[in-house]
Amino acid sequence: PHPWMTVRPEAYSVLDSVRAALGAFPELSNAVLLVGQSQGAHAVISAALLTPEYAPGLQIKGTVATAVPSSAPYLPSS
Repeated sequence: PHPWMTVRPEAYSVLDSVRAALGAFPELSNAVLLVGQSQGAHAVISAALLTPEYAPGLQIKGTVATAVPSSAPYLPSS
């Protein structure tokens, strides 16, 4: 697949940025809503799915993903 559809690097980048923001600004709440459009949608879906494995300390409260690329490797179960 195209490199921008690589799940782990996208997910880890999103999750690392959240951890960096929480570390830099301790007044922020660790109640996180992930939002993304198109490639960003793929990134936040990937991040949400990999949070328990990669960043279990983050409290992801929800994910909003719009215009998700059709070849996303993760699809919601029916």
